[in-house]
Amino acid sequence: MSYKIKVVTPSGRQKTQSILFDYILMNKYIIDEYIIWVNTKVESDLEWFNCIASKYDFVKLIFKEDIGKGGESRYISSFFDTTTNDDSIYIRLDDDIVFLDEYFFRNIIDFRIRNPEYFLIFGNIVNNGTCGYLHKICGALNAKGELKLGYKDSTLNKSMNDLLTNGVFGEKLHKIFINKFNHNKLKDFQFTQNVICNKRFSINCICWFGKDMAKYYIPLHRSWNEEKFLTEVIVDKYKRSNCICGEALCVHFAFGPQSNHMYNNTNLLEEYEFIRDCMIHTHQTKHELKV
Repeated sequence: MSYKIKVVTPSGRQKTQSILFDYILMNKYIIDEYIIWVNTKVESDLEWFNCIASKYDFVKLIFKEDIGKGGESRYISSFFDTTTNDDSIYIRLDDDIVFLDEYFFRNIIDFRIRNPEYFLIFGNIVNNGTCGYLHKICGALNAKGELKLGYKDSTLNKSMNDLLTNGVFGEKLHKIFINKFNHNKLKDFQFTQNVICNKRFSINCICWFGKDMAKYYIPLHRSWNEEKFLTEVIVDKYKRSNCICGEALCVHFAFGPQSNHMYNNTNLLEEYEFIRDCMIHTHQTKHELKV
């Protein structure tokens, strides 16, 4: 079966999402729709959404009534009823995903199709509790004990609080990644074996079949936590496992408590903008060689 590929982003923060959008544009030959779940009332962000939607036919805006001030994760659950088409694969990327590997989309889509038994496919996410543990195990985070990671995601495990709440810790992790990028060693973060994960997981990057979401989606009361529902409730109630695609490498910029330090006391966003520009140049060069 040939699937339509639809990327969705709970939005938005133009500051980070504009970096993500350039990766989307680099891969628009793969993506049938880029869907922005409008979850903000910030005028400058809304103007930017309208601008790119008017410029690019494949960009679609979805609004929901009564989102209040917006920008709160509790409103996101109400958008999932728009992701249930039988002919579609959906990839959800947070609006602060600031790096996608050159073959991210190819790898996560191929993995999704080859492994229909799993409900969610998670990306291999830098700055994510569970993936951080795996990066430590595979040797990518050789930080002399500074990164004390456990297998459970940081939202459930107090020993993981450094990752969730400490911006200085997050900065160190990003600098390790950037150094690996600069020395062409990103494969250090990747793993090829299937890693089944039926624990709570920070859903910065997830992928599902529309037909599966149609089976399990129920209109969620906004008191429901979408992350808990997708990574715990469905696993327990319907006995469906989730799995991490180790070759779908991406970078999540900041958890909420990390944000103040990351945005205000570092130049990390500028470094990711530079990396994005390098990726665009590489993409354009390869395209020109093919032509």
